[in-house]
Amino acid sequence: MVPPLATLTALTARLDRELDTDEQRLALAALDDASRWARHYGAAWPDPQTAPPLVETIVLAAVRRHLTNPEGHVQSRAGDETVAWGEDAAEASMTVAFTLDEIATLRILAGRADRPGVISVPLTAWGPMRASARRRLRGEPGYVPAENGTDFPLYPSPDSPW
Repeated sequence: MVPPLATLTALTARLDRELDTDEQRLALAALDDASRWARHYGAAWPDPQTAPPLVETIVLAAVRRHLTNPEGHVQSRAGDETVAWGEDAAEASMTVAFTLDEIATLRILAGRADRPGVISVPLTAWGPMRASARRRLRGEPGYVPAENGTDFPLYPSPDSPW
């Protein structure tokens, strides 16, 4: 069995109360479930010590949410007993669930997702340099290859603006 990516001690430090024996059993099961999901979305990380530290943070956040709100309530009212669930609460209730941002972060940490940002793509010319490219390098009007084998003027010539 692969150990969880976070410990019960680390989880208890993030809760505002001590867990009784039954709650500790549930917390250990939730840590195991969250770790399995983290490995599913991210990487195998067989040893918790080799996983990036942020993975432990994400697992602990998901388990903490699960333990403090196991049914996924998004609204509660003490007066008339009003309780409401979010759209995804029905399928996420009673299970440990990651947010979309957490899933994306796990994928990035595992190298399984593209990182947002600007990238550059190296381009290479294919094949020999055509006569039209040689003319363009000499400052002559540009031409592109045509189906009949002759070059078609693409750039304006000295004789015509078109």
